[in-house]
Amino acid sequence: MAEPKRQIDSDPWDLLPAGQSVYDDRLADLQQTIKERGLNGVLIFDPENLFWLTGYQTIGYFTFHATFVGQTGRPTIIARIVNRDLAMAHPTIGAFEAVRDTEEPVEVLAGFLDQLGAGARIGVETNTRHLSVADYQQLAVLSECQLESWGGEIEARRVVKSDWELDCMQRAARAAEAGLRAAIDAVRPGCTENDIAAAMFEANIRAGSEYLGHPPLVVSGPATSLCFAMWRRREVRRGDVVLLEGAGCVNRLHAMLSRPVVVGPPTDEQLEAADALKGVLEAAIGAMKPGQSLRYQNKRLVRKTLKTTRFEGSAERIEHASCCSKIFGGARDHVPSHAGPEPRIEANMASIACWISG
Repeated sequence: MAEPKRQIDSDPWDLLPAGQSVYDDRLADLQQTIKERGLNGVLIFDPENLFWLTGYQTIGYFTFHATFVGQTGRPTIIARIVNRDLAMAHPTIGAFEAVRDTEEPVEVLAGFLDQLGAGARIGVETNTRHLSVADYQQLAVLSECQLESWGGEIEARRVVKSDWELDCMQRAARAAEAGLRAAIDAVRPGCTENDIAAAMFEANIRAGSEYLGHPPLVVSGPATSLCFAMWRRREVRRGDVVLLEGAGCVNRLHAMLSRPVVVGPPTDEQLEAADALKGVLEAAIGAMKPGQSLRYQNKRLVRKTLKTTRFEGSAERIEHASCCSKIFGGARDHVPSHAGPEPRIEANMASIACWISG
């Protein structure tokens, strides 16, 4: 049986980014959807969705972590026993089903679900990278419940940010700026990529950022043309381009910022390329407004902007490197399910990103 909620001495709400009413409202809204679907409950595996619903954050999701949300009551965490105390310190968590290191996690989960009775309809968050195919198949064999694919409901709710979330993102952006400024100041011939990354990390954290969900990028020389290359102790040389991409995080809400840096005087071609890319970026930002289609055609935007420059032939590359309008809801992109075949940008969709690479 799940362990009952225990009392703690300190104010439990100190662990929550927002007040109790925020999480109560989110839970009630999700449970209404569960009832409307005729489900007895749902299983959540995405840590981003769990955090949004409960305010519970942990780096322990590298091991098995499942959350059950029923039609009523607070969620139950099914996870490794070492995660119990942190989870139960959150008043948004109702119970914890412990998985000991000698136990098989899916067997523990199946046993928990079967308390609901044979044939209980359980929605399973199958659109997540945190549930393996093998675990899902094993759960389907072991549990007497009826498992159904479910997902996207929480992501759709996360797309439009509250004023409080926007404030967190603005604070995260200030931390990202501090880290990027320190990284730029650290760039000089003879330094290493690690020196630059260290300067970025220190300034970013001192400015108030939490740990990042995605490491920053610091890469120099020829490797700057390779997407997602990382720092590897390379010595920076005069004439190099150094690609910097940093971020800040406040209450798990992120803001990102990227800049290329030329070590020494830039060439005429580099200056012209920078102007062309800024033109594409400004055009993309200008196109992002309430009512604009989320499926904005990047090809027309990029080609039109680059038509009068020498980089018109690079339009296809930039389109693929992506100058795009996207709504980031977590592991995948989501828009509200009611949005129809042509979903539109809404106010407070603050996680709209224009990615420019050249």
